[in-house]
Amino acid sequence: MGYYSEIGLVLTKKGFEQLEVALTAVEDKELRSEIEDLLSSADSQHTASNGDHLWTWEWIKWYPEFREIDWLETCLKIMPDEDFYFLRIGEEHDDVFISGDCWDNTFKMGLSRSIYFDVPLSDKNSVETSA
Repeated sequence: MGYYSEIGLVLTKKGFEQLEVALTAVEDKELRSEIEDLLSSADSQHTASNGDHLWTWEWIKWYPEFREIDWLETCLKIMPDEDFYFLRIGEEHDDVFISGDCWDNTFKMGLSRSIYFDVPLSDKNSVETSA
């Protein structure tokens, strides 16, 4: 079973270059393979013409106890905030984590909140109010 999250990660061209350098420096071949697998297993991956990168995972166990996730989160912590934007939305309504300052990113990735209705609104299920 487990707890699942939705993840979005945007790296600027500079942020992606920093990620590549850090990944090349990983001496543990098994860990490097796990990190590469994590990135390649994203549900979507995009590269913009300016070199920015986007990964999204729609339903993933995102636990810092997993070595590859711990490594990526550590990498983001030392990266300048303007070079990435990270969103994690957990299963609980109040479980949202945002990191990085690349708000105006090429992909326009962001967090949206809205109110929705599961039934069509009509006069049948409306209550008359007085003004």
